[in-house]
Amino acid sequence: MEKYHKEHSIKLALRITVADIRFGLRGIEFEKAYNIILEAFEEVAKNGADVLSIESMGGKEVFDYSIIRVDLREVMFSLSVLAAHDMRRLWKEIVKIAEKYNVVPGGDTACGFANSAMMLAGGLKDRMISHVLVAVVRAISASRSLITYEVGAKGPGKDCGYENVIIKAITGYPMAMEGKTSAVAHTSLVGNIIATTCDLWSNEQVENINLFGGTGPQVFLEILHYDTLLMNTALREGKARMLRDLLVLSNRNLDVQALILSPENAWKIGDTIVKNSKDEHLRSKAAIEKTIEVIEENMETIKLMGTYERKYLKILKRSLTRLPDNADALINEALPFYKSKIAEFNPKIYEL
Repeated sequence: MEKYHKEHSIKLALRITVADIRFGLRGIEFEKAYNIILEAFEEVAKNGADVLSIESMGGKEVFDYSIIRVDLREVMFSLSVLAAHDMRRLWKEIVKIAEKYNVVPGGDTACGFANSAMMLAGGLKDRMISHVLVAVVRAISASRSLITYEVGAKGPGKDCGYENVIIKAITGYPMAMEGKTSAVAHTSLVGNIIATTCDLWSNEQVENINLFGGTGPQVFLEILHYDTLLMNTALREGKARMLRDLLVLSNRNLDVQALILSPENAWKIGDTIVKNSKDEHLRSKAAIEKTIEVIEENMETIKLMGTYERKYLKILKRSLTRLPDNADALINEALPFYKSKIAEFNPKIYEL
């Protein structure tokens, strides 16, 4: 990076994403693993990192159990209670380290949650879970990932957080994205939607394999180059909004996941989260309500909104009415159940 900056004046920054090793990996006790992560952030901040990020996994042991059972209450418990508590604790320390070494605290993602659900949902033909459910999870994940910025992160948001569209609507911070030109890690139904709002493409999964056009990174840099030419030309010619609107129109009505991440609906969900911003549980619940409202308003135009998805929309609406109105009630309902069902779930690490 230093060589290419010196020789070609290319502006470059190095993001380091530290792995979250706290949850059952390599047999390391939780608090010891937590301290190892913070030590890793210290070392990379001292030795050349420009941006610090992590894909944190707090609450994932409960989320994995609940998502395949289409249990909205427990999805909420995992994201709006467990993950929220874990992120506030972790990111306060990351921000302190970033400030100490004058580097940028970038952002977190709900990759282990919303993208896991997206992969289970599949694409146009095969699915294991409902796309409507995944759209709801994505909206909750925006409330969860916002915590990063509430405690001091500045962006660019970590790339595999498709909820970054909503986060950008709330914060205005720059966001790295995956999709369209950066579709290597995840196949998705939202690529052109993501292109309407990303500030930069990013992907850690471009393998250094040989293709006819060059190595994997070379080929994707060429594709990126052509997109950059197009977008800069649209700006120069005063056609940026036209290009944006065409990207939205080409993708918005394919699936509910694209629908809720299209800019106008991402703004609505973000606005709803902000109006309830002081309580992670209430704002997550409000985000679900707004997501279902948006889907119902547009369901006749969505290509993949068939009988299966309409069935699950009704199920989720019923589940929403049964959600407790506060986090304490949710904890009291969920905690005894998961203590007995999930061996790796330890309430003590979430101070419960």
